[in-house]
Amino acid sequence: MGLSKMLKSNAKHAMSGAWGRAVGILFIAAIPTLLINLLEYAIRLVSGVPEFVDYAGTPNVAFDDLSNLALASSLISVLILILMFIITTPLQQGVLRWYYRRTGGEDDGVSAVFYYFETAKDYFKSFWLYFQIGLRMLLWEILLAIPLLAGGGVLVYAMRGLDGELPPVVKLAAGILAVIWVIIMAILSVMISLRYMLAPYILAEHPEIKVRKAIKQGVRLVKGYKGSLFVFGLSFIGWYLLCIFIVPAFFVVPYVASSFAMYARYLIARGEMELAPEGGNATREYKPEIDHYVETQDAASQSASQEPQPVVYPPAAQAQELPPDPQKPEDREDQP
Repeated sequence: MGLSKMLKSNAKHAMSGAWGRAVGILFIAAIPTLLINLLEYAIRLVSGVPEFVDYAGTPNVAFDDLSNLALASSLISVLILILMFIITTPLQQGVLRWYYRRTGGEDDGVSAVFYYFETAKDYFKSFWLYFQIGLRMLLWEILLAIPLLAGGGVLVYAMRGLDGELPPVVKLAAGILAVIWVIIMAILSVMISLRYMLAPYILAEHPEIKVRKAIKQGVRLVKGYKGSLFVFGLSFIGWYLLCIFIVPAFFVVPYVASSFAMYARYLIARGEMELAPEGGNATREYKPEIDHYVETQDAASQSASQEPQPVVYPPAAQAQELPPDPQKPEDREDQP
């Protein structure tokens, strides 16, 4: 069995008996987002500031509406995004921690998703972790966008020398290059996000670790596995398509979350083995099937499937003729 199939199989093993809790966690994670969106809708309704504007003048067509870039609308959007980040970030980390601990055999309740709201230290650590990851990804995105912006600047400068009109061949070539670079940017953005994927799991594994160290350690452990993680994510495309029907999402979301948590556990355990002072061997493959919860479930299933063996008693000893007991009335010779 390949690594990907083994991780998915172990993820389903880990979720055994916890699918109901996973669905409950799915609803809990969605409630803050829903309430904040309703709050934004109410604010815009009361203030009269729409989120989208019909610049094309087609009131019967909503698909061509564009975002309202007015100052008031932008301010509302920024405040809502900040509120969303403040509330949902610790909750998101709590959900991730629940799945990660579940893949390690822990049997946490639904309330464990609020772990990072229990103390100010844990709350700000989770908040700071996601802020640092988001900032790093933003800087990478800006770096990737520089060639596209530079190309656009060159075209604008060239248009000035050509009376504002470019040859059709140049337009076609520029359009093709722009599309190609956007696709490259999308792929590189996914790879960059995978670069920081392990940091939240490392925080779940080691709550005492510093944010910067968790990010640095996660980048080191995921090195050489980003391509495998990318393919691993693509393997769920069929499951994602089923979510169009909404109901399958109650299985797909926990299944995908537990599978990625199992992959993170694999990478973290492998990295710890490589750093072990004794017995550490970088060439030895970590086997996720040795997790103790799998061993326990396999042992239980094997014992349940085995038929009870009949009890074999030793053969009875042959009866020996004993001398008569004078104390027993039936053994007395003088009995009439």
